[in-house]
Amino acid sequence: MQEQWFGFRIIVENGISKVATVLPGSPAEIAGLSKDDEIISCNGWKVEGNLSELCGLSEEKV
Repeated sequence: MQEQWFGFRIIVENGISKVATVLPGSPAEIAGLSKDDEIISCNGWKVEGNLSELCGLSEEKV
């Protein structure tokens, strides 16, 4: 979901969500995300290997 809507892909290692790739011109790139950034929260919610779920929650609100 992150790649399709926001233009970045993550990897989860030991419960830590890190940016693996950022697509050029994507909302993620415009927002300043870079490879190896750690995603610690999404819309005020703590990310604990659940980023896809949290992104889905934000989609429901749009």
